[in-house]
Amino acid sequence: MFHVSKSDKGKLRVGSVIRARIETSLHPAGMCGVCFQVLRVNEKRFYGFIFANGAYDRFREEWVSSYIDYGGVVCTELAYYKFRKVLQLVEDYRRGMFAPAFRKPSGKV
Repeated sequence: MFHVSKSDKGKLRVGSVIRARIETSLHPAGMCGVCFQVLRVNEKRFYGFIFANGAYDRFREEWVSSYIDYGGVVCTELAYYKFRKVLQLVEDYRRGMFAPAFRKPSGKV
């Protein structure tokens, strides 16, 4: 299930469904992803994303707008995902935990 809200646009959180804006060595441009972690270290905020191909990456808050597009779509099934460690993230991906985010309604991001 997805939640779409105009007021959520630009407010990334766990479960936010995104699209890669540019190609990297990890994913092509346009690939769907989902936020799995919001982390604050000192005064900096970091966001972790896992993509439909299983690759994951983290971006500092100031880099996010350069690397991803976000339209306010949140996958409610993942909104309370608790990141613990990378090995668990990979296993959760393999078990299909993130699949609901990658089956998002077309045209929403």
